[in-house]
Amino acid sequence: MAAAPAPTGATIDVNMELVGSTYKYDPSTISAKAGDVIKFHNKSGGPHNVAFDAAGIPSGSAAAIDAALGATKMGPLMGALVLEPDAVITISTAGFPAGTYNFHCTPHQALGMKGRLTVN
Repeated sequence: MAAAPAPTGATIDVNMELVGSTYKYDPSTISAKAGDVIKFHNKSGGPHNVAFDAAGIPSGSAAAIDAALGATKMGPLMGALVLEPDAVITISTAGFPAGTYNFHCTPHQALGMKGRLTVN
């Protein structure tokens, strides 16, 4: 697998959390440019991860996503679980084709923990 391209842009922080009885990404809608870095912070209610929906990503983007998720990913398009409080999942959008990417937390998908990334 090829290494992910180096990030070149801004950093976007996203919290992964349990608020009351709601599991969520905050914000759940992210707008980024190719080369931006997204840091997903495990704030509460973990374990959490970031997994991309194969049917909800631009054509030809799977390799860039897998490279961004790194060697510790759980499977295709599925990032590793973070267990520790304040642990961070860092993803660079360098190499991501422009478009919309639907993602979710594998353990909490059925509970509505979903998000959408738009790369411009």
